[in-house]
Amino acid sequence: MSCTKGEDSYDFSVAMNYGYSAGSPQLLRFITEHVGMIHKPQYDDWESCLTCGTTSALEIAFRMFCNRGDVVLVEQFTYPGTLAAMRGQGLHALGIEMDSLGLVPSDLEQKLESWECTAGPKPFVLYTIPTGQNPTGTTQSAARRRQIYDIAVKHNLYIIEDDPYYFLQMGNDGSGSKSRGLSELDEYMAQLPPSYLSLDVSGRVLRMDTASKILAPGLRCGWVTGSSQVVDKFIAYSEISVLSPSGPSQVMMYKLLDQSWGHDGFIRWLAALSQKYRQRRDTMLRALERFLPMDVCSWGWPDSGMFLWVVIDLAKHPQLHCAETASRPLKLCQDAEDRIYQKSMANGVLVSKGSWFSVGKPQDRHVSFRLTFAAAAKGELAHAIRTFAEAVKSEFSSN
Repeated sequence: MSCTKGEDSYDFSVAMNYGYSAGSPQLLRFITEHVGMIHKPQYDDWESCLTCGTTSALEIAFRMFCNRGDVVLVEQFTYPGTLAAMRGQGLHALGIEMDSLGLVPSDLEQKLESWECTAGPKPFVLYTIPTGQNPTGTTQSAARRRQIYDIAVKHNLYIIEDDPYYFLQMGNDGSGSKSRGLSELDEYMAQLPPSYLSLDVSGRVLRMDTASKILAPGLRCGWVTGSSQVVDKFIAYSEISVLSPSGPSQVMMYKLLDQSWGHDGFIRWLAALSQKYRQRRDTMLRALERFLPMDVCSWGWPDSGMFLWVVIDLAKHPQLHCAETASRPLKLCQDAEDRIYQKSMANGVLVSKGSWFSVGKPQDRHVSFRLTFAAAAKGELAHAIRTFAEAVKSEFSSN
């Protein structure tokens, strides 16, 4: 693959000039074809445009849909970058309960049904990470997505679908054997859950995709898809802020995706990438079962994404029954979380505190940590989990 001047109508010399806010026409054509092939939007006037990545896209979307002081509905644990983007615009996050399938529809409906006008305008935006959720690793089932979409229609919610992990499909069998869903391209495609974009019939979804988790985060390039009215407004905001995505990043993606791989090659890459992530996930799961104290730790088996969410029950913590801390369980949770984090980091293992992702009321007598199997070498994962487990066990030592 090369970007030599003159070899194509879109080459490096063109990419180094000012670009279109919607993205280069050549790359945008490929992305639009890709979105149509994967998601098959149910209405005609939809379109995509390129972005400078999801964090930038979120900042623009919140400016479009929200006013200062508005409440945005989010999962009770969510991406801190989203919360930072909201705070910068004077917005407030309201956490919706989660279970093993992600956002809980009944809690979403209850909060909307019981909304008091004294609390301010009823929320208009629901922000969700439906697949391989960050940080919990949960994936909403097809049935749950339909439930949530129906609630959005009933209460006139607009859904921001942030889906960076959508194509990282690993299956839910932790045995380490090959998954049927990853053996052939058609079976891999069949594993992809229905997106909110694919369910949408009224133009109330803005879907966000990114190259960061499937190609390279340094590209700082992604795309959004929604109704033409919304995407046109998104492009107008881009023109007076980021202006356009990186030209060199776009031409590299164009040469790779359109000129080298094509749509079939892109899907083959995604299927192969998912298989590698599956192997890493299974290695980490085996290490968790081997090293973590099962009487105080629990975790799920993510079938998508790159995260594992470990919950530690402090009910057996030796300090919980001390007079000094019994009346202050929240302080115990904060201190225990920090000690486990610091001990792990001191021994070369970086985990993410659950409190960094928390929205609203802290967990009662529980602490959580997000682990990722994306960054470390596969051979280092077991050692890293053992180190983390030692930090957890030391927290429950009575010494």
